[in-house]
Amino acid sequence: MSFRADTTSRLRFQESTNIETMTSPQEGAGALQRTHTVDNLSRHAWRWLQRLREVMPSEFGEFTCCFQRVDGASPEAWIAVGRLAEITCDVRDGTVVGQLTAGSRLLSKQLLSIEDSELPYVKVFSALASLLRTERALLPAILPSSGIANVRNLRWFGGWKYLPRSTEVSKAACFTLPKFAIRLDANGLQGFNWGALPRDVTHRVFDNISSRDLRSSARRQNVVDDRLHPSHEDYCRAAQTVLDALSRKECEKIVLSRKRILEFSQPLDPIDVFSRIIEQKGHAFQYLMTLGDGETWVGISPELLLRRSGPWIETRPLAGSRRRGKSVADDANERQSLLTSEKDSREHEIAASHMFRRLQSVCEGDTLKVVGDRNIAQLTYIQHLATEMTGRLDPAYDAVDALTCIYPPATILGKPEARAEQILRSCEPFQRSFFTGGLGVMSSNGDCEIALCIRSASVNGHELHLYAGSGYVEGSVPNDEWRETETKMQPFLDVAVSLRRESNEQVA
Repeated sequence: MSFRADTTSRLRFQESTNIETMTSPQEGAGALQRTHTVDNLSRHAWRWLQRLREVMPSEFGEFTCCFQRVDGASPEAWIAVGRLAEITCDVRDGTVVGQLTAGSRLLSKQLLSIEDSELPYVKVFSALASLLRTERALLPAILPSSGIANVRNLRWFGGWKYLPRSTEVSKAACFTLPKFAIRLDANGLQGFNWGALPRDVTHRVFDNISSRDLRSSARRQNVVDDRLHPSHEDYCRAAQTVLDALSRKECEKIVLSRKRILEFSQPLDPIDVFSRIIEQKGHAFQYLMTLGDGETWVGISPELLLRRSGPWIETRPLAGSRRRGKSVADDANERQSLLTSEKDSREHEIAASHMFRRLQSVCEGDTLKVVGDRNIAQLTYIQHLATEMTGRLDPAYDAVDALTCIYPPATILGKPEARAEQILRSCEPFQRSFFTGGLGVMSSNGDCEIALCIRSASVNGHELHLYAGSGYVEGSVPNDEWRETETKMQPFLDVAVSLRRESNEQVA
C-alpha cells in the first residue's frame, strides 16, 4: 500500500471536536483492510512512528509509544506521542504514592501503606485503579479545550515494573494519556488529537506519505563491549541456590533471570532497533515505549497477561520451551520432545493451574474455561507450551482487580511468590525494571490489553540491555536453562549482527 500526496484530502475531518479528528473514508478503509496483514501492519506502524518523530519532534520527545497486537485474526497497532496527562505510582518508605498529573498540575493523589507481609503490587494496582477511575470527573482539567461530551474511550499507554519487596522504585507504574495517537486495524486508520494540536500540524502527519523505507541510514556500528550479569560461573552458583530451595520444598518453581549488556560504538536509534526486532515472526505483541530515565523499551512478547473486552477476559500463560529446529524433521523432534517432557509439563502445569485458580476468584460463576490446553506457541527461534483461558468477569470487579489477582504470575517469579522473590533477591545481581512487568493499553471504558514484558530489551544511549529468564523446578539442569536464556535473547543478538553487517557493507 502507498500513502500518496493526496492522503489528506481522503480523510474526513470532524469540525465539532478535536477528539477522533481523522477517520479514513470507505475506499481508504478497504485498501487498508486488504493490506493490513500482520507483516504489513508491523511495517506501516513503525513508519508512522517515524513520521510522528519528523512532524511532532517536541511531542515525540515527551512520550513515544507503539503497541501492536499481531496475533489472531484482528491485528491492531497504536502509535502515540506527547504527554497530555500521566499516572505514576512510586514506591518509597513502605508507601505507594500515586499521582495523576496534567502538565505541572497535580490533579489527584493516593497514599497507600504497604504491609510487611505483602509484595508491593497489590497497593500499586489499587492506586492505579483509583486514579484511572477519577479520569472522567477530571476531564475538564485534562482536556480544557476539547469537546468533552464527544470524548470516547481515552487510551492510557504504559506499564509497571517488577517490584521486589522493601525496594524504593520511582515510576513503579506509569501510564500516559498521549496528545496524539494513530490506530491501525483491518477497518483502516484513525487519528486521535486528544491534545487539541493545531490542525496544520495534524494534517502534515498524513501529507506526502509514501511506502518508502523510512529506516535511518545505517551508521558504522560495532559491539565494543559485551557484559554478562551474572557471569556463567556466578549464574550456575545462583542456580544451585535455587535448586537447593526447590529440593527443600520451599518452592515449587522459581524463575531465575539474567542480563546481558551490548555496548555499541555509536548511539542506538530506538526506532531503528524496533524496526529490526519486529521482523521476527510468531509473537503476539510488539512494542516500543519510552518510560522515563532516558530508556526506551522494545520487545516482541509472545505472552498475553490480560485482555479485557467488555465483560470477557483472556490470558495465555507460557511455560516450557524448546528451540526451533534447523530442518522440518529437527523442528518436529524438538516439538515432540517438548510435548513429552515431564519436567516441562510440570513447569507448565504449575503456571497454568496457578493462573486458573487466581482468575476463578474474579470470574462469574463457572464461566472461566480453558479453551486451549498445552498448545504449542511457535516463534521463529523458540516454541513454548501455552494454555489459553477465557472467562466472564464478575460485575463487581474490573480489569485492575483481575491484574491484582494474577500478577505476578508463576511464569516470571515462581510459586509461592513471596518465598520465590526472597530467594531471587540474593540470586539476581541487577534490577529487572520493566522486564517481567506488564506493558500495554488501558482504556477509559475499562477494557485493557496487557502483554507480559518478556523477550524485551532497553535501549539506553550506546547500550542495548537484554534480559531473559527460565523456570526452575526440581530436576532442572543449570546449563540447559542457560542455553534457554540464550535462545530467548537471540532476536536481539540478531539485531546486533544486522547492525554490524550493514555497517560493514556501507564501509565497503
